[in-house]
Amino acid sequence: MSVVERVRARLTREQTRYERAWLTSINTVGFLVVVGILLDSKLLLGAGQTGIFQRALYPFVPPAVSLGVAIADGNDRGTLLSAVALVGYTLVLGVVGTLGTAVATAPVYPVAGLVGVGTLVVVATLVAR
Repeated sequence: MSVVERVRARLTREQTRYERAWLTSINTVGFLVVVGILLDSKLLLGAGQTGIFQRALYPFVPPAVSLGVAIADGNDRGTLLSAVALVGYTLVLGVVGTLGTAVATAPVYPVAGLVGVGTLVVVATLVAR
């Protein structure tokens, strides 16, 4: 099977629950950001330096939700992919300085992120079962 045929077969097959969870959570976060921008909502987007910390938490949602679904489905590949995405994004935040600054000046955001990721994983696992 050629590369083109493999890609075509992959794109035309039925989505798994893992893939649907990933896409749905990305679309939900995107919708919230667009609504926040349109309404100029400080609740959704924050303001100033703390707004940066708040907005930095949004990319954790899709891998956290999909990790829960992957765990519920016993999808080892999905579990690994989602876990790597969570750790990788955390490393990116550390390298660019956002994580260190947040821990030093507003530790509530990293704690909220950790609690939020854990909650999303547990809820997604329970809902997916």
